[in-house]
Amino acid sequence: MDWDPFRLETLDGQGMRESQFYEMAQLHHEVFTRPGRTLEDVAARRRAVLLLESANLAPRCYLLYDGDRIVAKAETFFRDVITSEGLMTVMALSGVALQLDLRGRGLGAAIVRVAFERLDDGQARFCLFQTTEVIRPFYERLEACVVGNSVVNRSKEVPEAPAFWQSVLMRYPAVGCWPTGPINLQGPGW
Repeated sequence: MDWDPFRLETLDGQGMRESQFYEMAQLHHEVFTRPGRTLEDVAARRRAVLLLESANLAPRCYLLYDGDRIVAKAETFFRDVITSEGLMTVMALSGVALQLDLRGRGLGAAIVRVAFERLDDGQARFCLFQTTEVIRPFYERLEACVVGNSVVNRSKEVPEAPAFWQSVLMRYPAVGCWPTGPINLQGPGW
């Protein structure tokens, strides 16, 4: 994709400046508005994903700029999950957001494709993420598919409670052998 006039910056979680966290949180808060959730709540969660867990999860953030303004973002990190076939490392895709006024120009697809390229380093074969029925066709056009596994976090007080809060669980790529049965995230959903 021709990024002009936009600029893509890829950062390790620990390489982010406080101003980038704040602006990224602003975009996330605008796109994923929830009653009662403050900008500070969003910033704290994004920091937790990209900083606190960074020692073994290798978080990376993809920021798309229009001038000095962040207009799109995505986050990835790795997580060992337990499947019916044993331990599996997956890449998590999280926090994908694009300014509403820029939708329909291919920018969201471009930033997600860049994030998916991280699978090429061989740390994981699949990317696992949640989305909604409305957004599902967007990811299907990028060659992701819906998976029917139940996903839990057995490290919680209620171990059988769903670990994801959105209605659709997807993986990328759609090809390849994917395990059946429940998936234990061994930590919070993303």
